[in-house]
Amino acid sequence: MNNSTIVAVSSTSGESYRGVIRISGPEAFTITSKFTVEEIKPQKHKWCQSDLLIEQWQMNIPVILYLMKAPFSYTSENIIEIHTFSSPVLLDIIVQQFIMGGCQPAQPGEFTKRAFLSGKMDLTQAEAVAEIIAAKTTAERKSAFLGMTGQLSRQIEEMQAVILNVVALMEAHIDFSDEEIDPLPADYVLENLQPVFDLLCSFHKKNKEVSLHGIQLCICGAPNAGKSTFFNLIVEKNQALVSDVSGTTLDWVEDYIVIDGIRFNVIDTPGLEDKAVDLQHKAQKKGRDILRNCDIALFILDSSTPYKEVYEQLFAIIPHETPLAILYNKVDLPSQIDQQIFMDKCDTIFSTSFTTTQNLDTIKSWLVAKAEQIKQNKNEILLNTRQHFAVKQTATILEQVIDDLKNATSYEFIVGDLRLSLDYLGEIVGKVTTEDILGEIFSKFCIGK
Repeated sequence: MNNSTIVAVSSTSGESYRGVIRISGPEAFTITSKFTVEEIKPQKHKWCQSDLLIEQWQMNIPVILYLMKAPFSYTSENIIEIHTFSSPVLLDIIVQQFIMGGCQPAQPGEFTKRAFLSGKMDLTQAEAVAEIIAAKTTAERKSAFLGMTGQLSRQIEEMQAVILNVVALMEAHIDFSDEEIDPLPADYVLENLQPVFDLLCSFHKKNKEVSLHGIQLCICGAPNAGKSTFFNLIVEKNQALVSDVSGTTLDWVEDYIVIDGIRFNVIDTPGLEDKAVDLQHKAQKKGRDILRNCDIALFILDSSTPYKEVYEQLFAIIPHETPLAILYNKVDLPSQIDQQIFMDKCDTIFSTSFTTTQNLDTIKSWLVAKAEQIKQNKNEILLNTRQHFAVKQTATILEQVIDDLKNATSYEFIVGDLRLSLDYLGEIVGKVTTEDILGEIFSKFCIGK
């Protein structure tokens, strides 16, 4: 643990009612006492009013001090929070004054990192702090709060306990194979490991379907069908280039919207056509990959033009389980395609005209309903990229272990894989980690947290 005393502005950088400066470390009370009218003595939990000397201005300002004595604080160190006027200039002057008085400027996430290193929280809870701050939707905020409560940590620890018990039994069976000990049937081991594997798979599937960063909504169709017009309409920005010239969109464009607390990452893909060349071909290949992996697809169809063979390609690309709606566009023009031929190829069809925004609210309601269906009966906790990787690696190892058990592979070969799976689970909660990993995680925090 670093023995330095750190300081940073902890309140929001924008307009707010109150500015907060946080000091944490062994000298927090001593350094603060240099600038107050009376000595600040360490106390478990107390707040008091005081006057703080601003040396640069040669004047005292009223402040409220919140005192937290080690180890009864967020970081397990002595902490003082100075609450005062929310003036960026004033807050910066106070921070610089405390640095001159002996503090070190806090690095991004350093307060939470100290809380983690002192054992106040595990790594999933520490990451949840940053996720709460960064959350843009109700679902993201709810998931982050669940992470803060330690729900994910408890599930990981339960899985570790099961695997560790199996490892202990296997090693006893290996080490004392010549002794009279009870046999360890493979069926018994499978009964213990299968629920762990199933839970890991549910985490993996959940995060594939609803990522921490929202629902992947893909807009697709033939060139000049109105995809970019709809993209601009739904994100309420003129971001995608719109033209009467076919094939205007040569690359995918992305933005996000929040509807009823659900975040949708909206992706406008290039129009799919048979005779794409060079750059168009590469862009359309990328568009196909996006379409195969999206959560919800919207197929924009120009009803004023005849049926195109490329439509069959689109239906073949979109996975059967992916919710798909056809937006039967340009209904204000004479129709050349019968809607009925598409009824068995999608979930629903919306007749619309993007020039009049017809049925836009109905389309949004359908998107919300489909997003809610995707989330039903799934784990509420969403994993970040680091956690998801460790879960996926653990699941891959256990899948191999289960296969080995069914094929009567010797426990001597299996036990090493199980120990590796414990290491991956340990990485999630921070029991197995490196300074590089910690540096990457806490660098994503803002200063003062």
